[in-house]
Amino acid sequence: MRKAFLAGVVVLALATPVLAGIGPGTWEKSLGGMFHLSPEPWELDANTYMVYYISPMVGIGPFFEIQKTGDRDVVYASPGGTGEETCTFESAWHYKFGGLVKIYLPVVLAGGKITPYVAAGAGLASLPKAEWEDSMKEETESKFGYFGEFSLDYWVTDSWTIWCGFRASKVTGDADTYFGMYSRDLTDMRSQILIGISNFK
Repeated sequence: MRKAFLAGVVVLALATPVLAGIGPGTWEKSLGGMFHLSPEPWELDANTYMVYYISPMVGIGPFFEIQKTGDRDVVYASPGGTGEETCTFESAWHYKFGGLVKIYLPVVLAGGKITPYVAAGAGLASLPKAEWEDSMKEETESKFGYFGEFSLDYWVTDSWTIWCGFRASKVTGDADTYFGMYSRDLTDMRSQILIGISNFK
């Protein structure tokens, strides 16, 4: 037990010099983009967040994402029961916003230049929804969503980092409500690669 405790102290001591620029009251401002591994149809994602550090290793704050979908054809059952019809929806912008917590791991790599961290967040996401009135049209509905993330900070200077990582995210909702089979791409678990820059003050 004593050896494990001493090992933990040593690891934390090694991490401290890298995170010396982060302390209670430090703000991190970040801007980045996301590339989807699965599933489609998101074409372009951008995200930003601000983290307020309550300790050198833990921060909390808001996040905002904007996402663009591509053009797509939606097949639906005709209201009169005469068969299936196809409606084409143009590309559109959708958003996610909420809160997150970011936790640095007590590990340093590449001589102190790289620090890994985990993050988790939750909030609201807008989803396109097919509605039938006189004709099929697209509306937007907000649903609860959440994500988990593992990333690496590369410290360019004491106040600037370049980061990259992997994120898994999910938006809740009945898949059949959101464009039938197309909705599987909106409500299924999503895998994403992230890259961006951050400034610490």
